[in-house]
Amino acid sequence: MQQITVTQLSLEELIQQITTPLLGKIEALEARIAKKDSEVLWTREEASERLKIDLSTLSRWTKQGKITAHSISGRVYYKESSIQDALVKLEPSKKEVL
Repeated sequence: MQQITVTQLSLEELIQQITTPLLGKIEALEARIAKKDSEVLWTREEASERLKIDLSTLSRWTKQGKITAHSISGRVYYKESSIQDALVKLEPSKKEVL
């Protein structure tokens, strides 16, 4: 048997209790949608053009594991996020200035 508890709430408290869980769910959904939208797929040609490298270089980097490739029905694609992850941040040189 279920037990039902009745409490008195002001209108503001009722609104707060309803909106707080809903806002959390909405934010989670927005994050999932944003993540899906950010997954842009590049063909081999697009990836090599954007990186300004030859297709043979892209193939070599893929075989070496520097860039992760994905395949659908025999076609090779690169996720933009995978290419971003493969890029290495350069640290400034610590040479002394004379």
